[in-house]
Amino acid sequence: MKSRLRVFTFGNPSIDWMVMDTTGNKVALSQFVNHTEHFANEMDFVAKLGVVSGYQLPETGYMDHQGSQTFVNNGQDWVGHLFGTQYSLRQSHYRNGQQSKLLGCAGGAPMN
Repeated sequence: MKSRLRVFTFGNPSIDWMVMDTTGNKVALSQFVNHTEHFANEMDFVAKLGVVSGYQLPETGYMDHQGSQTFVNNGQDWVGHLFGTQYSLRQSHYRNGQQSKLLGCAGGAPMN
């Protein structure tokens, strides 16, 4: 199942993306899935509590493993937390220098 499981979060309020493995060590949740992407509006109050405040810190687990990426939209018009109306689905609105697998599916393209 790991080879097919992909996780996408929008405005994640979690302060970290860590879990305990079977030996009791804290590891990034992305180790247990194929691919993880986090999307956040920089001015989203809920996202500021979690992913926006810590995605660059290695101890949070958001970006410390291959297959985990965080995309932050710092546009002035994108400040809310509602997925349907206040989160953009355009790749150009997010900064990180990487291509999103999810946003690459726009228009019905298959996910690689």
